[in-house]
Amino acid sequence: MPSPRHILRVASTRLTRRIARRWGAGFPMHCVIEPAKCGGTWLSQMLADCLRLPLPRHSLLPIAMPAVLHGHWPADPRLPNVVYLTRDGRDVAVSLYFHILRRATTPGDPVAGPRRRLLERLAGPGVAIDDARAMMPRLIEFVHTPGRSRHAVWAEHVRGWRACPGVTHTSYEALRADTAGELTRILRALTGADPDPWLVGVTVEKHSMQRQTGRTAGEEDRTSFIRKGVVGDWKNYFDLECRRLFDRLAGDALIEFGYEPDRSWVDRETPADRGPGGDVSAGAGPAAPSASPARS
Repeated sequence: MPSPRHILRVASTRLTRRIARRWGAGFPMHCVIEPAKCGGTWLSQMLADCLRLPLPRHSLLPIAMPAVLHGHWPADPRLPNVVYLTRDGRDVAVSLYFHILRRATTPGDPVAGPRRRLLERLAGPGVAIDDARAMMPRLIEFVHTPGRSRHAVWAEHVRGWRACPGVTHTSYEALRADTAGELTRILRALTGADPDPWLVGVTVEKHSMQRQTGRTAGEEDRTSFIRKGVVGDWKNYFDLECRRLFDRLAGDALIEFGYEPDRSWVDRETPADRGPGGDVSAGAGPAAPSASPARS
């Protein structure tokens, strides 16, 4: 049964969204929206610092003030000042698996029990929940089947927001490739003015992986919310079975969103095909898809 705290948080989030729809433009509110595990926390923190606004997190009360809001809300043209962040759906699946696993195995985590039970149901007999490569096809099918997961189906979520007018679009890949440049572009789209380059630089450095974790991108820590910080990590976990499964469920979206030119990626060998031990270099992966126009 959900705890009173959880019930309050859910109610607060719903009220905050209603407030944002009706009055958010006047405060103003800025909404960072993403499917799960696309880097939304990172982007929200940087925007909040540059805009000099609070970033309320896990509030038990609804927000009704100038703020940066971060959520996974479905497409809604009534929300103000939306920055929509997406990421390669294959990397989303890998990141989401490790996020669920971390919470399932962290002593004292309030959702450890439900997350462990979820992974055990997906694993079935004879599969350990921490066997990432064995779990990956189960996780892919789970999160891409409408109605099975509380997480939005990646392709549907992205398509919905791409169809919304007046949204500033960006991607995890673009932010990783040129954090300062992409952050500057987003701020210019939101405010209509060029941001202070010094402030952007200080903010990017403050929220860099090195500063936040003491690790460089590609150095993995599975116990950390910021696990690895690279583009293309899916290649280490998507064997041929996973590639065929993802292609069947969301392969058209990879092409539509610019992550692949065609379906030939399915037959290209990856480190996952060679078994444990292979690992792609930090930052490897598809080129960042070009962002949509800042305002459409």
